[in-house]
Amino acid sequence: MKLALDRYNLMRYNIREVRQELASQHINNLIHERSNFMKRTDKYPETPTFHYHNENPKNRITGDCVYRAISSATGIQWRQVVIELAELACDTGYSPTSKKCYGKYLEKKGWTKHPQPRKFDNTKYTGREFCEEFLPERCIAHIGGNHIVAIIDGKVNDIWNSTGGCIGNYWTL
Repeated sequence: MKLALDRYNLMRYNIREVRQELASQHINNLIHERSNFMKRTDKYPETPTFHYHNENPKNRITGDCVYRAISSATGIQWRQVVIELAELACDTGYSPTSKKCYGKYLEKKGWTKHPQPRKFDNTKYTGREFCEEFLPERCIAHIGGNHIVAIIDGKVNDIWNSTGGCIGNYWTL
């Protein structure tokens, strides 16, 4: 009986050891694979009109462009912007990230809305052209179809380079 028990304990010990070794190898493989991934700052390098910046306090890559843009441009903490827009949404009935809601929010904060700028030939400016020609010190602008960014010191500050998109309406302080 003692011999059978010893074999059982030996087998149980070996299984535990093998599991630990496999788990350790798996973790090492994950770390190695993860280190081979491209960093977002490498994927979207600094340009004369773009600066990688994620205002999200948890550094999440998510659809929070309204909060990121307003927070970056105004200097108000991201969380506070979320709370204030949510409160305004409750008062107005609009979604916190709708143009009507954040437009009212920016207006209350003293920002002025400007219509989409156009060139002499009535074509639209790309984000890159807008930053180069107008060199805004600080503004919040629609760019592309459904995106909004902070432009600070002539550079789009965002988590991806959207400077190829057309500039829409924008706000200045």
